[in-house]
Amino acid sequence: MMPSPQSLADFDLFALQDEVAVGALDGRLDVQVLEDHHLRVPLIRAQNQALGTTYRHWIGVDDTTSPVTVVGGGLAQFWSAAVSTSTDPSLRRSAFINLLQPLVVDELARGRQVISPSVWTEDLVAFKEFDGVEVETRHADDHFFMFITAAESKAEFISNLPRNARKVWSRDRRASERLRLSSHVSPLTAAGCFEASSSLADTGTRNGEETLPAIAEWRLASYLRRPGDHMLIRITREHDVVAYVAARLAGTILDVHSFGMSSRLGERREVYQHMFDAVLDIALLRGVTAIHFGVGHAHPKLVRGCVPVARAWVRFYPI
Repeated sequence: MMPSPQSLADFDLFALQDEVAVGALDGRLDVQVLEDHHLRVPLIRAQNQALGTTYRHWIGVDDTTSPVTVVGGGLAQFWSAAVSTSTDPSLRRSAFINLLQPLVVDELARGRQVISPSVWTEDLVAFKEFDGVEVETRHADDHFFMFITAAESKAEFISNLPRNARKVWSRDRRASERLRLSSHVSPLTAAGCFEASSSLADTGTRNGEETLPAIAEWRLASYLRRPGDHMLIRITREHDVVAYVAARLAGTILDVHSFGMSSRLGERREVYQHMFDAVLDIALLRGVTAIHFGVGHAHPKLVRGCVPVARAWVRFYPI
């Protein structure tokens, strides 16, 4: 299943709007959107300490004293947004050069670290054409999507998956059905954030990120001040909630951003499969064309037919 250019363009716009909203939540960040007739790019300026340890590590900041300029952003989605009005690659490339090259040169002259942490690999050509700067690039984390533009039913979607992915869906759905799992969707509320916090913290800890329930609750609640129609999916077994999934709908994009499973549960693969089923049901019901599953945990996403979208990390240096 190939990426949908229109769906990815829609996600770029969503990521830009989300970046602005996240920036507004922290008064230490200076957030603006640069734009001309062909391109809109969010820009974040911050003192190093304002970014926090996690973001500094992800962005690739190595100087703990100099201020940072993040071109395209990336604090909200680990995705640097660039919204183009044209599908012509040459126009997009020239817009990048005209809009961003003078800014990058000026920011470097002011002694700032200038980084774009997760850009389209196709846009590297434009960045490397910037005059007066040296450009360092490397692979950034892939983002995982399910594209469902051609499917009108779950059966049709699954039938269009690669053979190995169809086998995984078939096997794990049978196992999930034996557990008699069910799911219930409701709007995400402050009370729901508190309810889900322990499971989110348990999952974070199992994945190597020591997390307190209070921090998990705060992180989830912060989404309520960000774009989208926010929802909480409760996955139950015999009336007991065994997992929580938080997602938000933004136009044709369904962004699945939080997943928490009880540490007492042994059948994790089956519950994970049920999560995919529940999310796909919502997507088909609401006219979604792409489901975003974020970064990391590649294997369970890939085996179920998610498509990796390659990204690149870019840092600029003065010559």
